[in-house]
Amino acid sequence: MIEYRLIMTGICVLCALAPAARIWPVIDLVITTALLTGIGLVLLVACAREAGREIRFRREMRALDARDAHRLAAARTEART
Repeated sequence: MIEYRLIMTGICVLCALAPAARIWPVIDLVITTALLTGIGLVLLVACAREAGREIRFRREMRALDARDAHRLAAARTEART
Protein backbone atom coordinates (compact mmCIF):
# COMPACT_ATOMS: atom_id res chain seq x y z
CA MET A 1 0.00 0.00 0.00
CA ILE A 2 2.89 2.34 0.74
CA GLU A 3 4.36 1.77 -2.72
CA TYR A 4 1.04 2.68 -4.29
CA ARG A 5 0.80 5.91 -2.31
CA LEU A 6 4.39 6.79 -3.15
CA ILE A 7 3.81 6.22 -6.86
CA MET A 8 0.57 8.22 -6.84
CA THR A 9 2.24 11.08 -4.97
CA GLY A 10 5.00 11.16 -7.58
CA ILE A 11 2.45 11.24 -10.39
CA CYS A 12 0.54 14.06 -8.68
CA VAL A 13 3.72 16.08 -8.27
CA LEU A 14 4.56 15.61 -11.93
CA CYS A 15 1.05 16.64 -12.96
CA ALA A 16 1.28 19.72 -10.74
CA LEU A 17 4.64 20.75 -12.22
CA ALA A 18 3.66 20.14 -15.84
CA PRO A 19 1.79 23.49 -16.28
CA ALA A 20 4.76 25.32 -14.75
CA ALA A 21 7.04 23.78 -17.39
CA ARG A 22 4.98 25.58 -20.03
CA ILE A 23 5.88 28.93 -18.45
CA TRP A 24 9.46 28.14 -17.44
CA PRO A 25 11.06 25.50 -19.74
CA VAL A 26 13.90 24.72 -17.32
CA ILE A 27 11.40 22.87 -15.13
CA ASP A 28 10.90 20.43 -18.00
CA LEU A 29 14.63 19.66 -17.97
CA VAL A 30 14.60 19.21 -14.20
CA ILE A 31 11.55 16.92 -14.35
CA THR A 32 13.09 14.83 -17.14
CA THR A 33 16.38 14.52 -15.26
CA ALA A 34 14.57 13.54 -12.06
CA LEU A 35 12.48 10.93 -13.86
CA LEU A 36 15.46 9.36 -15.59
CA THR A 37 17.45 9.35 -12.35
CA GLY A 38 14.55 7.75 -10.50
CA ILE A 39 14.13 5.07 -13.15
CA GLY A 40 17.86 4.38 -13.04
CA LEU A 41 17.82 4.06 -9.25
CA VAL A 42 14.84 1.72 -9.36
CA LEU A 43 16.63 -0.49 -11.89
CA LEU A 44 19.83 -0.41 -9.85
CA VAL A 45 18.02 -1.42 -6.66
CA ALA A 46 16.14 -4.18 -8.50
CA CYS A 47 19.38 -5.57 -9.91
CA ALA A 48 21.09 -5.39 -6.50
CA ARG A 49 18.20 -7.22 -4.83
CA GLU A 50 18.22 -9.91 -7.51
CA ALA A 51 21.99 -10.32 -7.18
CA GLY A 52 21.59 -10.68 -3.40
CA ARG A 53 18.95 -13.36 -3.87
CA GLU A 54 21.19 -15.21 -6.33
CA ILE A 55 24.15 -15.08 -3.94
CA ARG A 56 22.02 -16.39 -1.05
CA PHE A 57 20.63 -19.18 -3.25
CA ARG A 58 24.08 -20.25 -4.40
CA ARG A 59 25.38 -20.18 -0.80
CA GLU A 60 22.52 -22.44 0.31
CA MET A 61 23.10 -24.83 -2.58
CA ARG A 62 26.81 -24.98 -1.77
CA ALA A 63 25.98 -25.77 1.86
CA LEU A 64 23.65 -28.57 0.75
CA ASP A 65 26.34 -30.00 -1.52
CA ALA A 66 28.89 -29.91 1.30
CA ARG A 67 26.44 -31.61 3.66
CA ASP A 68 25.78 -34.33 1.07
CA ALA A 69 29.52 -34.84 0.56
CA HIS A 70 30.01 -35.27 4.32
CA ARG A 71 27.13 -37.77 4.51
CA LEU A 72 28.54 -39.72 1.56
CA ALA A 73 31.99 -39.81 3.15
CA ALA A 74 30.50 -40.98 6.45
CA ALA A 75 28.50 -43.68 4.68
CA ARG A 76 31.63 -44.90 2.86
CA THR A 77 33.63 -45.14 6.08
CA GLU A 78 30.79 -47.06 7.72
CA ALA A 79 30.62 -49.42 4.76
CA ARG A 80 34.35 -50.16 5.02
CA THR A 81 34.18 -51.05 8.69
